[in-house]
Amino acid sequence: MTPFYSFNEMTIKITHLDVRAKVSENDSYGGPVPYAIVNCTWKFLPSEEEHDIQIKEMAIAEAESYRRILTLDDPKRYEHWIATECDFSLEKSYDGWSRGWTHNDPVWTYLEKFDTFQFREWIAWTTATKAILNELFYYKSCGEFMDLYRCTPDSVVLKHIRSLNEYWD
Repeated sequence: MTPFYSFNEMTIKITHLDVRAKVSENDSYGGPVPYAIVNCTWKFLPSEEEHDIQIKEMAIAEAESYRRILTLDDPKRYEHWIATECDFSLEKSYDGWSRGWTHNDPVWTYLEKFDTFQFREWIAWTTATKAILNELFYYKSCGEFMDLYRCTPDSVVLKHIRSLNEYWD
């Protein structure tokens, strides 16, 4: 029996990964602070798998400057509807839904001309960020991870990059 996903296949190829560790100049807050500038580019390898197509579309959506969201007309009215009228079936739906747009602070940039993603960020130079970068460097050179994860490698790569973004400096 073949598994649903083959975890050994690389669907994201990291084409460039550069880290420049630096130390800030002395300031009034207690001395120099270590930080790093990370520049990473990657692309999705061609695939006909539904999962691979979906994860690429999600990555492109995360690179957009604006995000489409669902909105409610009145939160109190919606709470009352949930408590009294909603039976959690697909036949009934709340009539106060609408669509709106909100500003999105994208983690990475999608370069459509080259079908490539780019992440460039100043991050804190900590043990956690060093560990994440070590995993990404290993993945770039070997096409797999040192550790075992319970999801596909492309999901792990994107999660690692999102995590690096959380350690901004």
